[in-house]
Amino acid sequence: MSVATHILFATDFSEAAEEAAIKSHELVSALGVPLTILYVHHHPPAAPEAVVPANKVVTSVDLEQESLALLDELKKKMFADLSSVDVATVEHGSAPLAICDYAAKHDVDLIVMGTHGRTGLGRILIGSVAEKVVRHSSCPVLVVPHHKGLEVRAAK
Repeated sequence: MSVATHILFATDFSEAAEEAAIKSHELVSALGVPLTILYVHHHPPAAPEAVVPANKVVTSVDLEQESLALLDELKKKMFADLSSVDVATVEHGSAPLAICDYAAKHDVDLIVMGTHGRTGLGRILIGSVAEKVVRHSSCPVLVVPHHKGLEVRAAK
């Protein structure tokens, strides 16, 4: 029995996500399974025309195109040697639920993602996407800690 047959790497393009990308690459290389790289972008807020000129308004299409360009760049940088890597974006209000929904709809059986390692007030105010994905996912989730954040806490 394989650990996974389709891996989803959820990214926010942070340093923590880069560490999870490395782990995703290791898993995909070892298992020989497909990988999808997912980024969840939010719908841009509607701006009143009196405040923002029409040529400066950001649309969902703009965000999707920008997200796909960033995902393609990440794919070339981190996964160029792998043959079965797809990229996808999702427009959704809640990143954790969008990640879980995508995984359920696309037969993903392992989600890999990084965590910033926030504690205390930062975690309470911002919340943890990784924690919410672990709670709501119908498949296993591998959460890769951000080592730089761990080093800072250990030094205190």
